[in-house]
Amino acid sequence: MNANAYWIDWTDQQVAVRLSPGAVFDTQTVNAGKSRLYGFELELSGRPTNTLNLYAGAGYSNTKFTDFDVTVGELSASAQGNEFANAPRWTLSGGATWRHPGGITANVNANYRSAVYQDTVDQAFRDLPGRTIVNAKLGWQGENFGAYLIVSNLFDVQKPSVFFLDSDGRTRGLLTDPRTFGLSFEGRF
Repeated sequence: MNANAYWIDWTDQQVAVRLSPGAVFDTQTVNAGKSRLYGFELELSGRPTNTLNLYAGAGYSNTKFTDFDVTVGELSASAQGNEFANAPRWTLSGGATWRHPGGITANVNANYRSAVYQDTVDQAFRDLPGRTIVNAKLGWQGENFGAYLIVSNLFDVQKPSVFFLDSDGRTRGLLTDPRTFGLSFEGRF
């Protein structure tokens, strides 16, 4: 088990601020007056049998600008009380790896990230929803060589990873990577 707890009081934190609503590239770095961040991280792993390894992790983070008035160009707004951009409150992960003495291995793992704001100032809603991604791996591992079939995003979860309003008012964005299959080869020398 590993555990970590933290509390950070920040003065003059450098923050990227969007100069126009929804913009991605129209940003400027400014100093936030005061901000704070606290949370914890916890990791657990165990081997209930000689062939099975289980692991899990959790993280909680609470962020807030405690004194932050933004005045840049035509933008004049208060971000006091807002959360940091792209900072999920919760992250969770876990998985299991099974290894047969003959070399066959299988792994399944999942990771979750709670919803986040993309913007420091405009936080009317959490604009990137939470998401859970599951991955799997099946293969053979010898003493010096391994070959695996890999599936990323096993359930083909399609959630936005970023989105914004373009200069013509249309919504643009990117989704999480789709389900992908692959082969992986490993060698040890």
